[in-house]
Order: sequence, then structure tokens, then C-alpha cells
Amino acid sequence: MIYHDINRIEEILKSALRWVALILAAMLITEMPIAVLKAQRRSVAAVSWRRGFKPARYYLAAWAVFMLGIFMFASNKFGLLPRSLFTENAHLIGVALNTLMLSLALADRINVLRQEKEEMQKQLEELARLQEISTMPFRWVRAET
Repeated sequence: MIYHDINRIEEILKSALRWVALILAAMLITEMPIAVLKAQRRSVAAVSWRRGFKPARYYLAAWAVFMLGIFMFASNKFGLLPRSLFTENAHLIGVALNTLMLSLALADRINVLRQEKEEMQKQLEELARLQEISTMPFRWVRAET
């Protein structure tokens, strides 16, 4: 009877293992394109930053800090880093710094757009002034002799 129960438990465990393998395969298939897109996005950001697109630096720094926090947390859990308040909460610190850096990127973008708007308004005022000058009636002035 005990032997029969052990065989039944073994069959249940094998069936559960098959389901876990199937779920992991499905996750791998569905998550792989997302991971590729994320890696592609970061490489595009790096190339853009090298070409002089300054907002890309915020994006890269934010993701670097986030990934560092996740790495430190995982290293702590695997016993590679000692347990401390910092390493136990490194993932939360990484998320907070990521949010902060992306907020700085947004603030920088708002400032850049505000400067561009002011420059456009100045150019528009200059064009309006030039148009006003060009539409003034032309008067002949006779030189008195």
C-alpha cells in the first residue's frame, strides 16, 4: 500500500513538473521578444547619446541604477553580498532612483521645450516687425533745391 502511494506521488510530481516546464516554455516564448526590445531600446539610447542626443543620458542612467539595484538585491539573496539594510532594499532604492532620474529627464525636456518656445516667439516677433516695415506706404521725399 505504501509502495502504491509512493508511485502515485511520483506520478503527481512528474505531472506537476511537466506543467511547470510547459509554463516556463510559454513564458520564455512570450517574454523573449520583450527582453529583446528592451535591450534594443537601451542600445539605441546609447547610440543616440553618442550622437549628441542629451536626453538619452537620463534614460541610460535610470536603467543602469535600476539594474544595479536589482543585481545587488539578487546577489544578496544568493549569498554573494552580506545582508544589510541597503542590500535587502537595493531593488527598492533602484526603483526610487530610476523614478527620480526619469523625472529629471522630464523636467529637462520641459525646460528645453520652454526655451524653444521662447526662441520661436522671438523669431515670430521679428518676422512680424519686418512684415510691418515692408507693408508701410512708400513716400517719396523731394529734395528741396
